[in-house]
Amino acid sequence: MVGVDLFSGAGGMALGAKQAGINVKLAIEADTYAAAIRIVTAYSAIEDIDVERELRRVRRAGESSPLTDMITSAVWIVSDFLVPDGLDSGIWKRLLPEERFYIKGVEIEAHGEYRDGVYQEFARGFGIRDYRGLLGSGAANQTRLKTPDELKGRDLSGEGFAGSLLRQILFAVYKTAEEDDPRPELDYLKQEIPGYWDRRQTIIALLNYLSQKPSTAMAHWKKDVEAAHLLLGAVEGDGV
Repeated sequence: MVGVDLFSGAGGMALGAKQAGINVKLAIEADTYAAAIRIVTAYSAIEDIDVERELRRVRRAGESSPLTDMITSAVWIVSDFLVPDGLDSGIWKRLLPEERFYIKGVEIEAHGEYRDGVYQEFARGFGIRDYRGLLGSGAANQTRLKTPDELKGRDLSGEGFAGSLLRQILFAVYKTAEEDDPRPELDYLKQEIPGYWDRRQTIIALLNYLSQKPSTAMAHWKKDVEAAHLLLGAVEGDGV
């Protein structure tokens, strides 16, 4: 089965990463998209899909196919199980692809990984075409995401990341750090997030992650980590 082979391929990547001294979990996740392509295209046919014919077929830009849809589905299924340390799997499954990319990016940096190729593979794996606007640095071997302070109040509505729950949380963290007071930002979240009370546990989980995941080596995150902790306390202590 393709799904079984995909996990087997991940196991092989894990062994190679361990031998090379690379973080095993991140190596598996970053190469998931490439593994899906290698494994799926190794078959001559999958159910009613003629793999060889699909590979040869000329398609217009942006046109999908049963094969690419299968690869995308396989990657998404696997990514559901590759939950970042410190985040509940149920919360992870609720996140948009762009939110997953950002959350994973924080974990990548916390592990001391700054290679641009790693971010590229995660973006492909989550089906994100344009992620450069989220980068605080794109220099060789210095790639990392913008902090809440660097994102500031830009792009707070729209499609994808701009319209996500996480984006609103990051803005509230930035403002909390700026004002050193979480109470106005608690009110902001309650006013701006539809269904706040139904999503409160997700907000708590994401704030907890942002307050703990960045490592001490990530000095540029220091005031945002402190602000996330303050805002977390305000949300947790909030009553109906």
